[in-house]
Amino acid sequence: MLKSLSISQFGIYENVVLEFDQGLNVITGETGSGKSLIISALGAIRGLRVDSAYVRSNQEEARISAIFEIDGKEQKVTRVISAKGKTTSIINDDVVTLANLNELTSSWFDVIGQNSSQIIFEHDFIAKIIDSELSDKGLIEKQNYENLWKQFKTFLELNQRYENKQKILQQKDILEFQLNELKTLDLENVDELLDINARIDGIVAQNENKELLYNFLEELTQSQKELDAAIHTATKNAYLQNHLAELKTASNIVNDVVVKEESNTNIENLDDEINRLMSVKYALDSLSKKYGPEVDDLILHKKTITQELDDINQVLDLWDIQSEKRDEYVSSLKSAGEALAKEREKSANNIEDRVKENLKKLLMDGSSIKFSFNEIAPNSLGVHELELLVETNKNEGLKPIEKAVSGGELARILLAFWQNINSNESKEILICDEIDAGIGGETGIAIGKEMKNLSSNRQLICVTHLSQVAACAPNHIFVEKNVDEKEQRNVSTVKNLNENEKLYELARMLSGSQTTSALEHAKELLVELNNVN
Repeated sequence: MLKSLSISQFGIYENVVLEFDQGLNVITGETGSGKSLIISALGAIRGLRVDSAYVRSNQEEARISAIFEIDGKEQKVTRVISAKGKTTSIINDDVVTLANLNELTSSWFDVIGQNSSQIIFEHDFIAKIIDSELSDKGLIEKQNYENLWKQFKTFLELNQRYENKQKILQQKDILEFQLNELKTLDLENVDELLDINARIDGIVAQNENKELLYNFLEELTQSQKELDAAIHTATKNAYLQNHLAELKTASNIVNDVVVKEESNTNIENLDDEINRLMSVKYALDSLSKKYGPEVDDLILHKKTITQELDDINQVLDLWDIQSEKRDEYVSSLKSAGEALAKEREKSANNIEDRVKENLKKLLMDGSSIKFSFNEIAPNSLGVHELELLVETNKNEGLKPIEKAVSGGELARILLAFWQNINSNESKEILICDEIDAGIGGETGIAIGKEMKNLSSNRQLICVTHLSQVAACAPNHIFVEKNVDEKEQRNVSTVKNLNENEKLYELARMLSGSQTTSALEHAKELLVELNNVN
């Protein structure tokens, strides 16, 4: 679960800490108070790109930290966003790449934004839904098709992507040049690259100190020679002999200093290290202009072109494949695709039945859904275009979902599906940003109940304007925007509401004010929804 989220100098937040519980957590507040900024902060923790414009004005950086408890172990994730555009990702005490951060946190939680309902229109998402219920035999058929498709894709690249061998060789030369450029930097040594300027300054300072020491010793040695000459003169003159002891003491002091400091002149010559670091800096600056300002960009580009070179070499190895093999591949793919489609139809039937039951709970009783399989030329997903058909009004007939539902219906359908998808992916945390927008009344109560049920075996964090959802949440966080009179700028604060404060916030959400009737309505809503199992 996500235990807490600390946000510092990010957007209209100065320093706030949000504390979460297991189960359903809601975040409410007036429009523009900064609720969706919290989702943006969580997106940063998720490893998404974040713009430096989010850094609060007159600040050098913004800092976002989240503390998770995963499998009984506490994990701290931090993103530091510099006003100059650089970001640093930290897991516990270790600096990591953005890719590493995304890989780890994506296994912990998902973020669904206000526009995320649109993903249900996408064929690959529909395939993901159906494939989540495949039997063991179905998984084998899916793996078989994917292996054949990979081979066919290589064949297509050979015959279509590259018009002739000369073109692919030219592309290979370009990529190899870029890779050799990137190899001039030790991209494994991320700490040195991120701290290159400070390291150069430190070593230059050491070298300058060494040069000063040499000059100092040279001057002392000359002074000692002059003192020795003065001592020699004094020994020959009775009057000057009165100063002989003082001169010898001074000579001994100078000699002691020379002996002591001469040992420090044995410091290793740092010119080579300065030259090495300057070369690294020059290469880093030059490559950053070509391939992206962040070290992460260079690492990603190196990984990308390495994979492209592997693909090209594979194509070159297969250059002699004859084009007549295309018919063989297509025939094999169609056979494998038909076998996969039969297994997918079984999975689709099971999902359809469960989603219909879920829709009843969301006051869409009588609605029908159906997955359609329309034969097409082989592609990465199979030999059928997968489409979700919906009927929300009886006797209207099944239609493609994007043509058949309103915004409120679309959110409920996604929620009905997500109860299955999220469970199968075993994500511990689900974060929603106003997916209940445009819903109210009895439908809102149904949404609230299902969100509460959905949170029974996972943590659900929901930004909402819907009082019916907020009333179901044991943990209610209120966001409020005010004007800092001293700074004359907006600042938002957060607060975990107690039961009485929650009642007043629900009244505001219900009627826009905290009148006696609104408070009574809020009490009734709390009683009704918290009697739900």
